Amino acid sequence: MSLLTRLYLLVAFAAAPAFGLVLYNDWQLRQAAEARIEADALRYARLVSSELDRIFSGVRSTLGAAAKAPVLQELREAECARYLSALANDHPYLSRLGVIRADGQGACGLQVRVDPATSPSLRAALGTSNSYLGEYTVGRGSAAPILPFAERIEDAGGRPVGVIASGLRLDWLGDYFAEKAKEFPPATSLTIVDRNGTILVRLPNRDRVGTSLTHYPQLRAQSGGTLKSEAANTADSVARILGFTAINEVPEGVGVAVGLSQEVVLAPIREATRRNLLLMAVTAALAMGAAWLGGRAFLQRPISALMSVAERLQAGDFSARTSVAGAGSELARLGSTFNTMASELASREQEREDAAKALRESEERLLIAQSAARIGVWDWDFASDRITWSRQMYELFGLDAGKDAADPYGAWLRILHPEDREGADHTTRGWKDQPGPFADEFRIIQPDDRVRWILVRGQTMPDEAGIPRRMVGANLDITEIKDQELREIFLLTLVDRIRDIGKPGELLQTVAELLGAQLKGSCVGYSEINEGEAWATVLAAWRRDGLQGDRQRYPTSSFGNAFAELKAGRTFVVDDARADERVACARAAYEAVVAIASITVPLVRDGRFRGFLFVHQDMPRRWTASERELCEEVAERTWGALERVRGMPGGGCSSTS
Repeated sequence: MSLLTRLYLLVAFAAAPAFGLVLYNDWQLRQAAEARIEADALRYARLVSSELDRIFSGVRSTLGAAAKAPVLQELREAECARYLSALANDHPYLSRLGVIRADGQGACGLQVRVDPATSPSLRAALGTSNSYLGEYTVGRGSAAPILPFAERIEDAGGRPVGVIASGLRLDWLGDYFAEKAKEFPPATSLTIVDRNGTILVRLPNRDRVGTSLTHYPQLRAQSGGTLKSEAANTADSVARILGFTAINEVPEGVGVAVGLSQEVVLAPIREATRRNLLLMAVTAALAMGAAWLGGRAFLQRPISALMSVAERLQAGDFSARTSVAGAGSELARLGSTFNTMASELASREQEREDAAKALRESEERLLIAQSAARIGVWDWDFASDRITWSRQMYELFGLDAGKDAADPYGAWLRILHPEDREGADHTTRGWKDQPGPFADEFRIIQPDDRVRWILVRGQTMPDEAGIPRRMVGANLDITEIKDQELREIFLLTLVDRIRDIGKPGELLQTVAELLGAQLKGSCVGYSEINEGEAWATVLAAWRRDGLQGDRQRYPTSSFGNAFAELKAGRTFVVDDARADERVACARAAYEAVVAIASITVPLVRDGRFRGFLFVHQDMPRRWTASERELCEEVAERTWGALERVRGMPGGGCSSTS
């Protein structure tokens, strides 16, 4: 997140409480306005109800006074007709006035016949001393909607003789309240319904007069109150808060509902809120602009300069420095600190490079020394059971680091000499339990089947509690040392064994047996070359299978190319006669004496090829330089011993080579 973005967020966070306060104030004003709307709507409904009660009282007073007129009590036709006509002219809001006798026959010029048995309204009017208020109906003569009223007419003795009936004209009532509604807030609705829920007055939408009220059954409840209307449920699609009176309230028999538009009442609040929000937005925008200008001039540019220097330092350019304007400011002090840090980093980097160079040179010398000395280093962490080998370890064992790194211990076990495997495994695992130094020797068999002697030295290190936690060691190839040691032991043993032997044949046989056991060959012996160099006669031989084959003769021509090498005094070594092209012409002879691999050491004296020592193997074998040198040294000592004993007597063993 960039610095400017952080500044913008800071400005936004600073402005957020003000926006929240405006919105909270808007919410409070709305709550108060809605409560005020409800109170006003109910108050307007009470006012309309009171005005309606006044109108109804006037109608009842007019009809009540007429009912007491003698012309109506006595039902004098001509006079009462004129009386009613004059009365109608004085009260234009009333529909046609008429009189109906108690038997249902019209009077005073009213030509109707009403059956009291089937007219509940007539029976009700005759049976009550109070004025009768009916429900919405359409006048028979005028065909105009009216609200019926009736008053009982009694004779001098108080007996009902009929009723005087009329109707309050609903068109007049609508006009009356339409005029009154001009004093109400804009978009105010007025609804008056009779006890059956039929609309008597509806403002606006006066065409709804005479229809049934389909929504808001609360208007026909037992007590007044308020409710909210939805725009979808109103004829003019305006949502309002309604204040209403009940049917059983004064004037009893009608309900009144006055609806005040929420939009009209809340519009000033919304406008004030929008205005405040707009002012806040402008203020926030100005603050954002100031943050952008100030941030770029006083923060972004200096910090960008510092970042540029930091990136150059990270890239290794320790000559990078910065210059931040505004002496004494925090950023200027930071720039000065940056420059000081850069100088120290440059100094430390130089020291680190010098140390790293020295370390690299030391490591290179160590690696060279390890490779030259065939030393491999390993580390065994007991907690994770993870074994780590150096590159020289894999080279030392002839293993592949890519394939064997997952389980180096298992790879090591696989290449151990079968005779050493169990003991080396047991010994190594035993070191894990005993802190301190350790050492051991073991043999490995490399992929080319050569046997190598390995010396391991190391130490098991404990933790603070004395519990072994890791083991570190170094492996050294001591094959040459071991071979030299074994060779010296063998030569000492050989000299000791042949020192007192006085017979040439016995001496040669003893040497052959000892050398065969040492090299684990299949046949070892000595052969003599006749004076004409045409024949080779076996003087003595040892066989692994115990069979004797001395005094056998072989033509020197069967040696193939080996004869020239031997005559020149050079040892002739064959690892696999079946694959060695040097002995291709003599391969049959090699196979005949089961000499698949062989070492032949010649004896050349006074310029003549006199004889040779041979070691045969019945399978391919990669002879080591140490084995060749041992054969040469044994041959030299044997010839010397023979010369001291008696010259060169004949022997008996087969020979090729």
